[in-house]
Amino acid sequence: MNDTLMDVPPAHRYAEALRLAGKELSTGRAAAANGNEGQARVCGRRAVGVFVQGIASAAGIDYGSHAMANLREIQQDPDLPDEIRDAAARLNGGARSIRAGEPYSADPLGDAACIINYFVAKAL
Repeated sequence: MNDTLMDVPPAHRYAEALRLAGKELSTGRAAAANGNEGQARVCGRRAVGVFVQGIASAAGIDYGSHAMANLREIQQDPDLPDEIRDAAARLNGGARSIRAGEPYSADPLGDAACIINYFVAKAL
């Protein structure tokens, strides 16, 4: 999966949220390169959280006030495509999910970018 975020013009209403999410993804890439998959997963979650919270009023959405709530709400939103809800479900999974054989993200940064890019594409 691709962990690259879509570009928007600097004056776009989502530009700042994308910048902040990009910083989280960059930190996650560094963590993954150092073998810290748990930190990469946390960064993917935070990227979605900072983005969703940053666009909430402009997009007319309210998925909660923290990253895990954002992912749960996205996962349960029947108006979103299965691909996006599935990415949120995988990203929501962690070490306990892995041990229990439940869904978890093998590519947390790619799943995060998938979710973020969906909302950006809707706004273009």
